[in-house]
Amino acid sequence: MNWRDRLQDTIIKSRNKKIYKQVGSWYKILRDEFDKPYMQYIAIALTNLLRTKNVTPKEPNIFRAFRECDYKDVKLVILGQDPYHTKDTANGLAFSTDQETTPESLKNIFKEVQRDIPEVELLSNDLTHWAKQGVLLLNVFLTTEQHTAKAHKDLGWHKFTERVFAELNKHSNKIVFMLWGNDAKRYKRFVTNSKHLVLETTHPSPLSAYKGFNGCSHFSKANEFIQKEYKTKIDFSTK
Repeated sequence: MNWRDRLQDTIIKSRNKKIYKQVGSWYKILRDEFDKPYMQYIAIALTNLLRTKNVTPKEPNIFRAFRECDYKDVKLVILGQDPYHTKDTANGLAFSTDQETTPESLKNIFKEVQRDIPEVELLSNDLTHWAKQGVLLLNVFLTTEQHTAKAHKDLGWHKFTERVFAELNKHSNKIVFMLWGNDAKRYKRFVTNSKHLVLETTHPSPLSAYKGFNGCSHFSKANEFIQKEYKTKIDFSTK
């Protein structure tokens, strides 16, 4: 191996190590996706945007949903639209935040959880406890910009989400998919394996929650399915 090959090998290993740190156990599943032109375009675009725009969530948290929910443990997927676009609200998990103030969509989620499963204890706005139990808290678009909803809808993230859904569809696990809002519902077509359960309703935003999200009972329905398949339930409390 000459010096050019060694340098190239070092660059590739360094890049792969960085990707692994971002996505954890999903690396083996999604590694080749990061080599595709559209993902390389996203990487370059984000590098430039981070210099001039306030991108949210912060760079280390863009792929956090994958790090917090191990691939082999996925039992439930909650698919939202894009990250919160208010300053420092998004933490990389869909609908979750580290802030004490509860975002409006999350307020409606918590109201529905408590209506549906009254015994839950909601002590914070951080949904990491859900993720650690096998809940993939994913947004269709993994980034946006402060004060601009869906700012990155044309960046190419939807292709990445399509690949994730294709992998989930052929997962050995039986998975519940909660698709909230029109952007999320479009991904139903990627769930073709009849062993999975798809639950659809409106987005929990105050603009649409009353059109179907409120009273949907998705959380108890998901736990009925998970209890049957895994002899356990998701604890929808927050800590």
